[in-house]
Amino acid sequence: MKCIFLDLDGVLNNWYHPDGVAEENARVLKKIIDQSQARVIVTSSNKYSIQRGDVDYYESHFFENYIKELKNYKIEIAGLTPYVDANRSLEIKQFLREHEVEQFVILDDELIEGEDLQEHQVFLDLYRGLQEEHIIPSLRILQGTLGFYPPNYDRNESPEEWNDRINAYYQEKDKNLEEYGKVVCAALLHDNCMYLSRLGHYAIFPMEPMGVLRNAKQGFVTENGYFVDRKLGLLIARHYNQIEKKHAPEEDLMSEDLKKADNKVLKYRKEYQYKKDYS
Repeated sequence: MKCIFLDLDGVLNNWYHPDGVAEENARVLKKIIDQSQARVIVTSSNKYSIQRGDVDYYESHFFENYIKELKNYKIEIAGLTPYVDANRSLEIKQFLREHEVEQFVILDDELIEGEDLQEHQVFLDLYRGLQEEHIIPSLRILQGTLGFYPPNYDRNESPEEWNDRINAYYQEKDKNLEEYGKVVCAALLHDNCMYLSRLGHYAIFPMEPMGVLRNAKQGFVTENGYFVDRKLGLLIARHYNQIEKKHAPEEDLMSEDLKKADNKVLKYRKEYQYKKDYS
């Protein structure tokens, strides 16, 4: 079989639609599927909460905001890569060992580890996601013609150097990030109430009856009083060098800088009310 190893954030959404599935990106994926008849295997870290048993599949943000949305575009998910130390490269390799895969393409906005896998990757710009220009490279890789890199990619750079350069470009391009100020704590938005914690999203979930907050919108609060979703929060945190870990950054955003921040609770600028700070 042919497989599309699919990341979600930065692939099926973009700067202007930073969470869930953006129509413009999903329609490009559908064209690749229709022309290749490849099966879609999800690699995104969004699946980890299910694989670790933290939340039921059908009650998860992953199912509600991604899988159900993809069905609106008649895109079916054939499976998930296994959980292997939150390492996407190892997870893809294990899937390949356990299944008969003839050809595969990796759609991801982060460079996959290992040159043997990189030759199969269409390396995307997380601010734009999947675009029409990626259809032909994806199909060629699925037909066995390996190797694709965007025009602005330098193979002599490390992944960290590449990310720094691209981030610097967009940060200069869009100064609006500085309007928000630094990320100060994790937040859940549910039923017009804001739940806050400097310990991360998982510290908030047990504070209500089981399951009540499972589909709450996850995000962060910034020092200038904004609630931002996870993707924008990640972009802001990168802008201010607040990221500690590379894998699943939406879960590992709480750097030492944030942990040492004071416990000031900010007022949201619109109609939402803070219910409690569970720090």
